[in-house]
Amino acid sequence: MRWLMAVLVSCLLGTAQAAEPPVEQTAVVEQLLQLTDTRGFLARYSLGTNLDELASDIPPDLHQAIQGALVRTFRPEALYGSFVKAFHAGYEKEKATAALEWLSSPAGIKVTQAEKDSRTPSSEAAMRQFIAQSDTSSPSERRTSLVQRLMRAQDVVSALVELDLATFYGVAKPIDQLRPPERRLGPKGLAAVADSMRNNQPYDELERSLLSALLFTYQALSDDELERYVEFSETDAG
Repeated sequence: MRWLMAVLVSCLLGTAQAAEPPVEQTAVVEQLLQLTDTRGFLARYSLGTNLDELASDIPPDLHQAIQGALVRTFRPEALYGSFVKAFHAGYEKEKATAALEWLSSPAGIKVTQAEKDSRTPSSEAAMRQFIAQSDTSSPSERRTSLVQRLMRAQDVVSALVELDLATFYGVAKPIDQLRPPERRLGPKGLAAVADSMRNNQPYDELERSLLSALLFTYQALSDDELERYVEFSETDAG
């Protein structure tokens, strides 16, 4: 769901500010995060950033301290806590209610289970095999069209790029503050690096890879079930 990615980006950038939420809102958020297996999603989340390269001009004796701080920040429980705060900051009752209704439906539960299954340790090898087989046994035109609609509805290519950039920023900002003053990039410099990274992404290649990955992820769903998910994703609550 696109809001899950958006909340994680906000969480990593540290832009979310939320007052103490009401009890009713807390209960809805907890249900949503449970139904989307957000803990499982965050447990598989990786920094994906080369610390040595980012910290190349910082004294080596500080590297271990930096690594420890990042591990504490990005460990699943800490990330989950930050995620919950970011979710509350952007909470919209109407959208949350609609999402809860969808996620609690049989089709919504099946979608979440398919996504959970795709995150198992063995899924990477299974995905490679699936993609290899698709070279000789292509999915139906309807199936491909549905997944492409899902990708557009959730804007998954841009969302993943922004997630990578938010991760870079979340790691690079504290490291930059430890650089010698004359070598610091500062907020504007880091933003310029992120913009350059964004502009140089291989978007066509990412789109092809994601199409294959999503065809694999939702292979257990029938076309009709997948279409219901696409239709929900095309709503404001999706």
